[in-house]
Amino acid sequence: MSPAHCLYREDVRRLWGGVRLLQWATALVAVLALQLALTLIVMHPKVGMRAVGQALGGSELRLLSFFGLYSNAAMSMLPNARVWTGGMTGPWSSSVIWVAQSVPYAAFHFLLPAYAALSFAGARKEGREREWAASGLTPPQVVTSKGLALLLPFLALSAASMGFGLASYAGYHVPPPATVGVFRSARMLDSSQALLASLLTTPVIWLLQAALMMSIASLHARVYRAAAACYLVNLLLLPIVSLGVEAILYSREPVRGVFTMHSIVWTRFLALAGLNLAALGAVLPMALRALDPRPEEPGASGAPARPERIERPV
Repeated sequence: MSPAHCLYREDVRRLWGGVRLLQWATALVAVLALQLALTLIVMHPKVGMRAVGQALGGSELRLLSFFGLYSNAAMSMLPNARVWTGGMTGPWSSSVIWVAQSVPYAAFHFLLPAYAALSFAGARKEGREREWAASGLTPPQVVTSKGLALLLPFLALSAASMGFGLASYAGYHVPPPATVGVFRSARMLDSSQALLASLLTTPVIWLLQAALMMSIASLHARVYRAAAACYLVNLLLLPIVSLGVEAILYSREPVRGVFTMHSIVWTRFLALAGLNLAALGAVLPMALRALDPRPEEPGASGAPARPERIERPV
């Protein structure tokens, strides 16, 4: 068995063995319950809003969405929830698909930073770098093995959500224009294409953000510092940039033909993917150097090596 496989199995037992997987699931349910409770409180007509329709565009829901605390499950609980499906018919309401997609989102958004800090910063705190180097593991192998072990339940949850969404989407059909009119049929088709685009692109953004969180956690040898840095980036810096991207995209009305809903989803994906790739390209090399216990060779960083000073006899 290779050292990389041994490290992977060791991390799987350490992170998810025994009751640890149950603790992870309990924390995920608690996050989902908090999201649902906060969203229902904000959407309630008696809490600062006269109607649900006004609450949907209110600043309170925008704030919840900014911090990732908005729950898609609240939409399916509305009396007029079918209005928000775009009129499409299928085995499941599209709101159910959004709910299924919000479960791995909550896991990646709120739980992954803490577990990345426990996995990478915890190992650095124990001084495991020299042990890995002695067994022949390189920093890229360490990141790959520990990353796969860390993402095991997250990937399973994401794959289940994506599979359910795609299987449900395959059963949808848009009414023909002769039945509902040309304009409404085009809007339904656009909504269905936006749903499909979201199902395909969202897991990619999750994986890029997961790689970024693992790289940030590798830079620290203290768990609480790594967790604070990961949450700062994941809950504040990335949402701010994402909010700016969405403000630019949604300032163009889809009905004018400038942007359709599915093209907005793809444009947002390209912008966020580029942002995460740029951040990952800056942080990952530093993370690999932090996981390498060998001293950096002179001039390895690109700077010329300083010549040794020669003592001249007096």
